[in-house]
Amino acid sequence: MSNDRTFSVSHFDLLDYVRTFPQADIAAEMAQGLAFRIDVGIQQASREIFKAVRQDLFDKGVDGLSELTIALRESDFAGQSFADCGIDTTNWVQQIGDLWTFREAAHNMAAELAPLTLDFRGQPLKYMIPDIEDVFMGEVKLKLNNDTRRRLVKNVERRAKALDMDEDIVKQVVAKKLERKEDRLKDIGITLEEQASAVYELFRQALLKSPHTAGDDFRFYQLDMQVQRTLIEQATTNAGRAEERAEDNRFISDAQADEISMFAIKAEKELKSVLKSDRFVTAARIAEAGTI
Repeated sequence: MSNDRTFSVSHFDLLDYVRTFPQADIAAEMAQGLAFRIDVGIQQASREIFKAVRQDLFDKGVDGLSELTIALRESDFAGQSFADCGIDTTNWVQQIGDLWTFREAAHNMAAELAPLTLDFRGQPLKYMIPDIEDVFMGEVKLKLNNDTRRRLVKNVERRAKALDMDEDIVKQVVAKKLERKEDRLKDIGITLEEQASAVYELFRQALLKSPHTAGDDFRFYQLDMQVQRTLIEQATTNAGRAEERAEDNRFISDAQADEISMFAIKAEKELKSVLKSDRFVTAARIAEAGTI
């Protein structure tokens, strides 16, 4: 199997890149990551619209925030409120429409590539395409990120050293602080689940406002540059995850694991080279200048 292939950086199409990648395990993992990140992007943009519409109604004195969350679950009210919203939601509507254009193709590709790889029982991997409503209505599980955990421990240890605290006390303080942060995340998760129906309804309304049609010849490189970057970075991350999966899978040979590792490096190098191209460097500089 040859490692040599070419692709356009100026008109880089991530879906084509993944679909034609010459190693099935890497391609399958990248496809799943891409499909997942598209759904996350749709949810995030929909939530921003929800917050904008609800805030607009609240500012107009329509009702309290909790009551508005419930009211926005209703299609007619959500549609009218969206239409009358005094906060600009154009960019979020655009993002939803853009990502929706690619969603079906991304999930279908993930479903097609998954059976070409083996799960941890040695069986072809199964991939179930999630219904978009289920994506919105799913249980929200938020976890402390490693940076938060590391900073918390560092701060407690610094204070312990300055105040000459006993080691057992330090462990108790760390445990209590972590527990409080985890409880806070649980509360946030419950709130997000309570808002899910309203967010989903505003997603539906945003899709109706999208300028795209089913027949559009819309390509990946026409997406917003930051959205492109996010999806490429996700594919890069998933290429590395395929290597990690291979390390733990006893149903593949050492030669297969070595091949996956080499192709993971290949994918990461190629995708990073795209992000280092003039298109992305220039876009990043423009975006940075716009925030000053």
